[in-house]
Amino acid sequence: MVAAMLKPVFFNLLLVLALCSSTASATPYSNYALSGTEYFSLFNYTESSNLPRMQTFEKELTDHADHIVSYLGAHPDYENLRSRHETPIHDLGLILVYTGMFTLNINNGILEGKFDSHTFDGLGERYNKAQAYLNLALKLVPEDDRIHSWAIANELRKERAATGKVSEEVLGEVMSLVKKNPIFHLFNALTMASDFDFGPAREAELLQYTELMNGSSSPCWPPVFRHGEAKQCKTSNRTPFAFQGVTTYMGDEFLKTAAKLSETDPTNAKAYAKKALSDYKRLDFFLFKKKTKKWAQKEKLEERIRIAQRFTDTGYFDQTYLKTRNFLDIYTCTSCHQDGVAKTKLWVNLE
Repeated sequence: MVAAMLKPVFFNLLLVLALCSSTASATPYSNYALSGTEYFSLFNYTESSNLPRMQTFEKELTDHADHIVSYLGAHPDYENLRSRHETPIHDLGLILVYTGMFTLNINNGILEGKFDSHTFDGLGERYNKAQAYLNLALKLVPEDDRIHSWAIANELRKERAATGKVSEEVLGEVMSLVKKNPIFHLFNALTMASDFDFGPAREAELLQYTELMNGSSSPCWPPVFRHGEAKQCKTSNRTPFAFQGVTTYMGDEFLKTAAKLSETDPTNAKAYAKKALSDYKRLDFFLFKKKTKKWAQKEKLEERIRIAQRFTDTGYFDQTYLKTRNFLDIYTCTSCHQDGVAKTKLWVNLE
């Protein structure tokens, strides 16, 4: 019954997307040009040499996505009827994810002034299109829980760009995902909360789940020789620096908590600053030191260590630091995906 109820919603979504993608064709389409490895290499929008290729790469990705949308709209039974040479529906859904997230990443660069905003369509239109791709991907690949976080992250950024605020519905969805699976969703939530206040109750919950994921009760424990559920926490070829990224995010959550307590509860403030310092220094532990030395965010990590050490020793903390680019720049896709490798092509074959 649920499937029957979702079916008209699914096809209505395809229809809306197809109308928005009028330049794409529902006729056969083959394109093998895009590399997954190049995709990850272009996440770093602070590298000026990347900017021209980021523009053309996004255009090619969008062409992929619009052809997928149009073709599926014209062939609603695609997965059942496709030939073995055609792209599986799962892979088509992930290409929609790649497209939506690449657009979201460029939007961050636009907001930070890294791009000339006149070079691109309006932010509102870009967020809307990315949201449409991500929403359709959710329908095509419902078993991939990660897509929910990416979709809600774009929705949050879209609302903030339009109104400066975020609805209770979106914030509630972020937190429900964290409770469902903190292994993945907590770190997306911490990214969203890096420059937006979720409110006292939700911030307290984020801290609670950070404490969980940071301790020996974490489903990711131990940090080495992982097995069972903890294997979900391992780095991959696509996310070589995920351990560095998420460990820093947890340290930052403790540092932000220390900053909030610094005037009202200096004793606990120092305790949380010490927790932050412990997380930051963990990345220089001999098992991780070699990898951390190669991390592009290493200088920002070292600055955090100095700041947390001073906070722990003296109780002093400059609250403006949390608003600086040196603090916020770690919250980008490239922090985990630096040097990411995906040997397969982002290919589309629709016969």
